[in-house]
Amino acid sequence: MVDYAYSETEPSIGGGEEKMVYQQVSEITEEGGNYVIVASDKEGNLIPFGKLQDESKNYGYMAGEAVTVTNGFITSDVTDYVIAVAPSSVGYTLQRPDGKFIYQQGTYNSFNLGATIPDNAFADWVFQPIQDGMFTLVNDKNKKTVKLNFYEKGGTYSYGCYPGTSFGEYLNASMKVNDGDFKAQNIALEEVSYVWKYDAGYGYWKAGAYANNKNNPTESWLVSPEIDLSKATKPVLSFDNILNHLKGHERAGYVEAYILADYTDDVQTAAKTLVEGITWGSGSSWTAVNSGDIDLSAYAGKKVRLAFMYKSTTECAPTFEVYNIAVKEPVNGYYADVKIFKQIPESEAAMSVSAYGMASTRSADGCNRTALYAYDGSGWNKHALNGITLDVMQPEAYSSLGVGYLTSASTVLPVYLKNAYPYAQEEDVIAVAYYASAENAVAAKELIYNGAEWIMTQKAISFVDQFVKSNGAWVYDPSVVLELPVGKNQPVSSVYYQAMTDWVWENVDVPNGMVKGQGYVTTYGNNEYYTGASAYQGNADWRPSAAKNQYPAEYESMADADIVALLQKRFVEVMGEVLASLNPDAKMVDGVDVFYTINFGVYTGTAENWTVVYKLVADGKFEYVEGSLAKR
Repeated sequence: MVDYAYSETEPSIGGGEEKMVYQQVSEITEEGGNYVIVASDKEGNLIPFGKLQDESKNYGYMAGEAVTVTNGFITSDVTDYVIAVAPSSVGYTLQRPDGKFIYQQGTYNSFNLGATIPDNAFADWVFQPIQDGMFTLVNDKNKKTVKLNFYEKGGTYSYGCYPGTSFGEYLNASMKVNDGDFKAQNIALEEVSYVWKYDAGYGYWKAGAYANNKNNPTESWLVSPEIDLSKATKPVLSFDNILNHLKGHERAGYVEAYILADYTDDVQTAAKTLVEGITWGSGSSWTAVNSGDIDLSAYAGKKVRLAFMYKSTTECAPTFEVYNIAVKEPVNGYYADVKIFKQIPESEAAMSVSAYGMASTRSADGCNRTALYAYDGSGWNKHALNGITLDVMQPEAYSSLGVGYLTSASTVLPVYLKNAYPYAQEEDVIAVAYYASAENAVAAKELIYNGAEWIMTQKAISFVDQFVKSNGAWVYDPSVVLELPVGKNQPVSSVYYQAMTDWVWENVDVPNGMVKGQGYVTTYGNNEYYTGASAYQGNADWRPSAAKNQYPAEYESMADADIVALLQKRFVEVMGEVLASLNPDAKMVDGVDVFYTINFGVYTGTAENWTVVYKLVADGKFEYVEGSLAKR
């Protein structure tokens, strides 16, 4: 069941269009969508983005009236601030409800509006997630950032799009969305074609020269875009890094950081200064560490570049990963980044789900309606019963009883229905769904009206199920086709892949004395490379490079084809264990073979669709059907 905030435009009554709501999200979907963009003022009020201070013009700074947010949803009218975010070649375009695009031109920090996008416009925007649900919204062309700014003299807030020097940010390369405009420059390569590679999936630059089962001598540099410190006073450098496979060698000479001056596309001729005082990764694990704040005030007033040097030898080819690279300093003034709220149908709002049965998450305070949903294999829809009225107990009913759930349904439900249905007719039948525990367990009871009172029945509620003919008779066939959609926050996929990850942790990593991040299970605990299961991405990651990166102790010396074969073999084994744990009530049927077909996504560098089949061989016990693992 799902609780939500009801409005007078309730979409399920009267057959109208479903009401849309605006829920805060932590990522922009690839296909875009409709969003409300806001930023906090000093008092925490959320100011919407999209309308000019003077709407009679087609240029200027933007401002708006604060919106109201409750439990992660905008509850005030934001009709005029809904921005259509559509994919472009390098980011997204932003279009207002009146059809006008938002872009920039020239060197101004204000915005332009137009029904079409001029050829000389800067109209591509990039959303870069930072922390706590915040984003930087950056113009891809001029690299300026949208900020809510407080104008001290006028005491007002407005949106502009400013260069980093305005708010003390000279380099901000999280690597979560793009490569930060860093460029690799190879000096020497032996038996490898590259050293540095940007991994968009994991959001980092990675250097390594172990290939063909050996260390290969190389020298390669990763160079930042120009960092303009001409207006800086006390800039500070920081970055996150991982360093592994030093195998007892000293880091110095293998991985270093330098500041480059007078750089003209050739790192060898540029003046270099070694950056000291950095905290580096241990050299023997995949644990990420922060560099610490490195003082760059010696370069204030100059334009420089940051460069990471990587070298390898036949004795040592370490792996180095770097991300969240920033050069910043505090400045006077108030400049706030944005949050985003996505437009979604009310029925999809904040729904937490389990793999089977009903969605069962109680609402946060403030919700005043409860609805029952069932998963049909592809999505959640309001549940209905053929020929029977379904009643879902509402929050006010619990409130009137002074409880949050029912412990004595046989006593409460007859009274509840008598009040709720004063004009019931004899033989009316109603099934009531309700919360039965503090943990939000969902239960349902059927009652019949005898003309005077509501009586519990012992009848089973009928559903339409699949039947097959066996030995001349029609028998129930509980075979299942389970779809595991690819993508983040896919409820069914997340449940199964997280269960696989937990199984590997409990049955493989822990018995071998591993800590998260040093065995098959990653530091985040939501994906692993024993089978490749990823609850985060909603797929199976069968890339040999990713497996080597996570657990080189096993995979580094293996051929790529052997790694894939091993991941597939283990996937089949562990999925069978998970099927049993998540489906303990699966029952054998006399005369019928019961199969569970699982359709799932695989990432091998490209997205693929796969399937695997299991046969129920005893109640709650599954066996892999040989040869069924295959690409669809």
